[in-house]
Formats: sequence, C-alpha cells, structure tokens
Amino acid sequence: MNQVLDAQYTAFERAKPSAFLQRWCTALDLPEWIPEAASKIYERADEMGIVQGKSPVSISAASIWLVIWSFNHRHGLGQIGFLVPEDTPVSSAAVPNVPMLAVSEGQITCDQRDVCKAASVVIATLTSVFKLLLPHLNTLVEGVSHIQQR
Repeated sequence: MNQVLDAQYTAFERAKPSAFLQRWCTALDLPEWIPEAASKIYERADEMGIVQGKSPVSISAASIWLVIWSFNHRHGLGQIGFLVPEDTPVSSAAVPNVPMLAVSEGQITCDQRDVCKAASVVIATLTSVFKLLLPHLNTLVEGVSHIQQR
C-alpha cells in the first residue's frame, strides 16, 4: 500500500534571489548597496518579462554584474542617458562594446569571473542573461542612486 505524504512534507518555497544576492555580494566583499540594487534590477527584469525561463541563479548573477558594470561606467552612461543600443555587441566575457565609454573613478574591482565563481555559473550563462538585460539598462537602473549619481 502506497502512503501519500502530507502537504507539510512536500511543500516547498521558491528560493528568493535576495538571499543569493546578499550571500554572493558578501563573499565578493562588495559595497553594502549592491545586493539591494541587484535585487531591484532582478525584480524589474522579472516584471518586464525580460528573463522568462531563465534560472534565478543566472538572473541574480547577471544582475550583480550589471550593477558593477554600470557603476564602473556611470559617468559615461549618464551622458547617454543610460540608453544602450539594442544591437550593442557583448563579448563572450560579458563586456559590452560601447564606443568611447570611459571607466569612472572609484570603480569596483570585482570582475565578471569573480561573480561567476561566487554564483557557480559559467561565463556563457552570465553573458547570455546580461545580453538580455543590457538593452533595458535605462529602465532597470532607474532609481538606483549609486549608479545614477554622476
């Protein structure tokens, strides 16, 4: 005779990206504001349907990298209104080729390989989700003050 388990034994709760983000950012020794900024980006991307079908782990990792990359280029991005053309080439190392976009002072030294290692994802996974997020940068970073201050 088969016994069916009660709901208390089979119910599960979906992992919350904020838990991943906080843990990884702490492990990477990133500034305290980054997990919150990456979480906002994750939520907006999810609401907009940009990342449908992608793993929460992949989206979380790409959100962290988007925050770091945007912060490191915030002055140049601010000059173009954070509008990155949809056809902007992105290298296999998740680095966009935006002509004449200088690195801002006071940059975060963590790179995409560090984020991949902390999140246990390969660079190709991070790059594929980052490519989905980048054309929507203006909307995704709206209100993220650390990135938008010039």
